[in-house]
Amino acid sequence: QPEWLANWIVPVGISFYTFQTLSYTIDVHARRIEPCRTFLDFFLFVSFFPQLVAGPIVRARELLPQLEYRRPLSWPRVQLGIYRCITGLFLKIVVADGLAVYVGLVFNNHHIEKFSAGQVWLGVVCFGGQIFADFAGYSGIAIGLGHLLGITFPENFRYPYISRSLSEFWTRWHITLSRWLRDYLYIPLGGNRLGVGRTYFNLLVTMLLGGLWHGAAWTYVVWGAIHGIGLCVERMLKCKTRITAGLDPLRGALDLAGRCLRIALVFVIVHVAWVFFRAPDFNVAVMLLQRMFVAPFQGELGLERLVKVPQIVFLLPIVALHLGQAAHEWLGLRKSVPLRLAVCILWIVLLFVIRRPDAAPFLYFQF
Repeated sequence: QPEWLANWIVPVGISFYTFQTLSYTIDVHARRIEPCRTFLDFFLFVSFFPQLVAGPIVRARELLPQLEYRRPLSWPRVQLGIYRCITGLFLKIVVADGLAVYVGLVFNNHHIEKFSAGQVWLGVVCFGGQIFADFAGYSGIAIGLGHLLGITFPENFRYPYISRSLSEFWTRWHITLSRWLRDYLYIPLGGNRLGVGRTYFNLLVTMLLGGLWHGAAWTYVVWGAIHGIGLCVERMLKCKTRITAGLDPLRGALDLAGRCLRIALVFVIVHVAWVFFRAPDFNVAVMLLQRMFVAPFQGELGLERLVKVPQIVFLLPIVALHLGQAAHEWLGLRKSVPLRLAVCILWIVLLFVIRRPDAAPFLYFQF
């Protein structure tokens, strides 16, 4: 390739504001929204700094009216904004950067055979925690800054690892990307309106292109294919989640057990896909999967080695946040102001107390 092309620096976050401008252009062409009155309004929409480099991906019809008619700043909005910023900083600086140490040790090692199955599984789970804490942390900071500026951004994460199906996972993970792919790719392709076979084709194409959006590599294609095939199989088997009503204790216990089993299955599928997402190349991904699924049958589980991994403690905040969200959704527990204040104080104390590794760039800056 030409030398000038080899030294070309891709602008940070180019795919995010490309998606925003595409949605604006498509919506204006389809007459869903009115075009901006001035170029300055359009430029402000595209370059609004809190979510510029890594999302959330904001639609013009969500942001432009708020820029024109901003609501007055209120104390509850300031409280919520500070809470989201502090939580996001903690997730990034402490959790994501802390987990990155062990993730790099596993995924970037040229002697994967030296790791036991338990160590590789822990590395994969740590990456799942790292990418969640890293991206959800950034999104939380962006949403918090938006609140402090009187702007409401759409939520981008809703604690995805408590999902009971892959389709539910994609309503919780990178929500603004999944709805963009749905509205501007899946539905225009025909969605589920053109028969069963075409629906499966549309799902697979959408997820494959979602994988390619992250990078032009076979590992990203396989990551998208795993999710696409999983969604097709899920639809084929009609795996629809439901909450059982009634006060029968046995029925309630069976319902809870069913939820937990579905969550565990989705968790495994998602993290198998994460192997391809994080691995530097296809061969490394295959070797990691062999250690994960073949080594246990060869007596190489090696759970006793996990106590020597100090980074495992950084998974605890992610587990706590997911359990808290599950209690909120399943049991109806409220997220009160005193609770948020207590959580903020805890995060601030841990930010000062925990010894942190060197800061790493946000993972999604590369996309």
